[in-house]
Parts: sequence; C-alpha cells; structure tokens
Amino acid sequence: MFARKFILMKLTLTLFLLFSAKAQAEGEGSLEERIKKLEETQAELYHTLEEKKEPGLLSKITDKISFGGLIEVDAALDENDKLGDTSSITLATVELAIDARISEKVKTHVLFLWEEGSTDPIALDEGTIELSFTPEFGMRAGKMYLPFGGFKTHFISDPQTLALGETNKTAALLKYSTGMIEAEGGVFNGRVDKAGRPDKIDDYVLGVRFAPAEPVVIGAFYISDLAENDADITGLTTISKKVGGYGAYLLFALDKVKFDAEYIAAAKRFDAVDLDADSDGTGDRPMAWNMEAAYDINERLEVAAKYEGNKDMPDLPKYQYGVAASYGLYENVAVGIEYLHGKYSDGAGERDAVTAQLGVEF
Repeated sequence: MFARKFILMKLTLTLFLLFSAKAQAEGEGSLEERIKKLEETQAELYHTLEEKKEPGLLSKITDKISFGGLIEVDAALDENDKLGDTSSITLATVELAIDARISEKVKTHVLFLWEEGSTDPIALDEGTIELSFTPEFGMRAGKMYLPFGGFKTHFISDPQTLALGETNKTAALLKYSTGMIEAEGGVFNGRVDKAGRPDKIDDYVLGVRFAPAEPVVIGAFYISDLAENDADITGLTTISKKVGGYGAYLLFALDKVKFDAEYIAAAKRFDAVDLDADSDGTGDRPMAWNMEAAYDINERLEVAAKYEGNKDMPDLPKYQYGVAASYGLYENVAVGIEYLHGKYSDGAGERDAVTAQLGVEF
C-alpha cells in the first residue's frame, strides 16, 4: 500500500507542478493583460451544486430564451481495498440548460442531464417555474434540487455531505430575500411514506442563508425526512418512523484565500428495521462533514486541500483527505486534478485515488 500511495502522490505532485509552472508563466504581463485573462478564464467552472446546475454562460437564442451547457470528461485511478482497484475514462457529465424569461416577474428553467453509467441515460434533472411577486418575495415550483445543503467544493469528487444530503424532488417553495438574509421553504410529496399513512404531501424543507459580512456566508437547513435523499439510504418506500435531517455550512473568502465547512446529520436514529448498516440492532444515525481550504496562486490557478468524514455511511471512507489543483486552460475551459486518501471503518482497508478532469462550459 505504501508503494502505491507514493506513486499516486508523485503523479499528483508532478502534474500540479506542470500546471503551476505554466500558470505562473502566463500570469506575467501588464495589469491590463492580467485583468483581461481574469475575465476570460477561471480556475473552476463552478463551486457549488447550485452553480453547476445553472450553467453561467447561457447565451440568448431569442429575446426571451437562453441556452447553455456543461461537458466534463474524467480519468480516474482508484486503488481500493474495500471496493477493488479500478481505472476509467468517462464522459462524466453532459448538461443542457434552457432558460426563458417570460416577463420581469416570470421565468422558467429546464436542465437535461446525462451521466455515463447512469441507469437513466438522459434525464430531466430540473424543470421549474419561478414567480416574483415583489422584489423580496416569490415562489419556485417544479422538479428541482431542494435547498438542503450547500455542497461547496473545490474538488472534482463530490463531498460526502452531498452523498448524504442531495435531494431532487418536485416541490413548491416560497422564497424571501432582503438585505443580508435569504430564506426558502416549502412542501413536497416524497417517495418514502410512514407505515399506515396515506401517500400525500407531508414532507417539507427549510433553508436560510445569512451574510453578516462581505467575506462570510452562513447557511442552515432542515428536511422533514432524510430518507428522501437521492442516495436512498434506507432502500425502502415504507418506513416505521420518519427521521428528519439538518445541517449548516460556513463560507469564507478573503482576497485569494477561501475556507468552506459543512455538516449534515440525521436528527435522531432510524429504527433498526429501517436502517442498520452495521447490524448492531440500534439503528443508524448517519452524519457527514467536509472542510476545505483553497488559495488562488494567480488568476488561472487554484490549489485546495480537504478533510472530510462520516458516521454510519459504510460505503464511503470513514475519513478522507486530499489535495487538488484547478487551472483555467482557455476561456470557459478548465482542467483539474485531485488526490484523495481515505480509510474505511471496521478494518475494511484504505483507498488512494487520483482523478483528472477536463470541463467546458458553453
């Protein structure tokens, strides 16, 4: 394991140094040239799930309709004691977004997603109608990612908090935004019901974001049934007891330095008949956390480090840490590389993974 780890770390370091040398060379020049490069390129195509699902380069094809998309190709090597060694080159993501501004108070958003290896090759990922009643108050309805979690990351791989919290549902949400506070909440009818209860709209979600100072954003969120997450943690459609989920995140950005932290957990233990991965008879209370720090070496190059972990999520490493680098290769084109080392619980072993990615927004 030590020899394999050394080879993977050496590969990561070599590629990072190549990116760094090229970025430093291209970063030199007049202030005007550097500003122009900053406007035309970026180290990362997106930072959060929300930003990824709303490609920022939407181009108008009519006065009211805009079109955009995202393509990502990944190459990965994972030496994994628990799941087995793998290597792959995959077309990881293809997204096509169509947005329409019907009027100043009405807009729509449609997003199609294709992921290699998915059982649903082409899917409607999002389809929403957004209404603005006043500058502060509005609503959003349709198929969407619920405001449960921030999932900010500077890495290619999804954080473990996303594995626990990401939830895509058809819902109706009300939104209020003013000054430093933004709040959103609403209801949906999930796929998981409590035994003996009828299938009806009985689930809800709440999310609040607060910006007390320019470099700081704090978020908090709650969902009435954590079993509704996309990971389908119980694998059931009927459970004996619903268990809510909650979490919070902190984002800090000052000049070239960024720090992000997030925590998501079940509000209490599931009944053992619903979720008991370790078969100890007490029921599980899953939890995940993620911390990342990033630094912009120049306009095109960002480096980052992370440390994350979980409880009662045996398919993922109990603890994992790593480093990553992202480089704006051309306008709206980014390359990235990461190295992750993780350790599984219950003596299941370790994993070492290197992933590289080429992404284009259009």
